[in-house]
Amino acid sequence: MKKTQTLYVKGFDDPSVNPKMIYNVFSNVGNITSIVFVREKAVAVIEYENVDFAAVAKEHLNNLMFFGSPLRVIIYFGGHY
Repeated sequence: MKKTQTLYVKGFDDPSVNPKMIYNVFSNVGNITSIVFVREKAVAVIEYENVDFAAVAKEHLNNLMFFGSPLRVIIYFGGHY
């Protein structure tokens, strides 16, 4: 499987969620270079400094309960999900 430092995360359903909250959770596993949060779709694309940080985030944060909804962390290769 190809490695990438970018994750696609679904499950930010609570309307109070904002990019800083997402950063606070996902930066615990490594340095983030960018976050794109699409509130209307309750998703975020998170890019880490390297593939190892992304792999750790996927392993440890997938299915994390976040404001009552489980997060789905997917390795992002571009395109549509």
